[in-house]
Amino acid sequence: MTMHYLAVDEWSVVPLFRDLVTAHTARARGLAPGWQPLPVGYADYAHWAHEALGDLADPDSRGGRQLAYWRRTLDGLPVRPALSADGPRPAGPDPATRPGGHVGFVLDEELHAAVDRLARATGTSMFMVLHSALAALLTGHGAGTDLPIGTMVAGRTDDQLADLVGCFFNTVVLRTDTAGDPSFAELLARVRETTLSALDRQDVPFDAVVRATGLPPRGPQFMVIHHEQADAEQLEGGIGSLAAVPTGVTRAELTLSFHEPRGDGPVHCGLIHATDLLGTTKAEQLTDEYLELLHRVTTHPEQSLSELFTAPSKRSDNA
Repeated sequence: MTMHYLAVDEWSVVPLFRDLVTAHTARARGLAPGWQPLPVGYADYAHWAHEALGDLADPDSRGGRQLAYWRRTLDGLPVRPALSADGPRPAGPDPATRPGGHVGFVLDEELHAAVDRLARATGTSMFMVLHSALAALLTGHGAGTDLPIGTMVAGRTDDQLADLVGCFFNTVVLRTDTAGDPSFAELLARVRETTLSALDRQDVPFDAVVRATGLPPRGPQFMVIHHEQADAEQLEGGIGSLAAVPTGVTRAELTLSFHEPRGDGPVHCGLIHATDLLGTTKAEQLTDEYLELLHRVTTHPEQSLSELFTAPSKRSDNA
């Protein structure tokens, strides 16, 4: 099955496959599928979203207030942070898409547990810890201390939308501040505040934010994408399976994606990189450094970013 993301988002896959399993099981027995009517349809959602946001040009509307937040938050944001690259950065505006490579790596069960412990101790989440570690890594590789890191939000803020197939997702920009050589714990607190504030204003469509702030239409240069690994467990019935397939292109310069399991176990991750800027060798080096950094921050979150980058490697500690 091939579906365009403007019609079917990632969170639609589970209810869609569940419907297919139901239909396949029923038809194999000579019966019609016994689906229950959905409480709302996509048109209901579209109408509700339009009414809830109101006129974006009205500063007193919900959408107007959220848009004002994004104007303030993203004012003066660097458009092209200078991440150290393998080759010269092309002149002119960045293309909407560019050739992309994919490097897979895994947070083993022990590291996953350490990240969970740090998240619980700091009142954060796995997403925030992994996001903060990526920000620290980017700063360490010359991208600066004012980082536009985007993420995708499901947009299904009402339980009635859970079983609906359609496009609800939105992009939000998390302006991440690593200035002042903070400790990782302090950086994590900054990321927590930034993330929660952004999620409270996630309803404005990203294209409206682009028009209001001058962000590049292709989206942020860096992304962190969180997936629910539990999706694959729900595709039962023997009619198919769910797997990520690299497309060979990317909109962002660097994207960290990770699949969070329901409970214990490894966390499968991927680093998608623009191959005209970062070759496979450099991308693999970044994943190794990222894993090393996670080991350090989960052990010594009180250390500053400069201390974390100059600490002996875990391999040296264990030698």
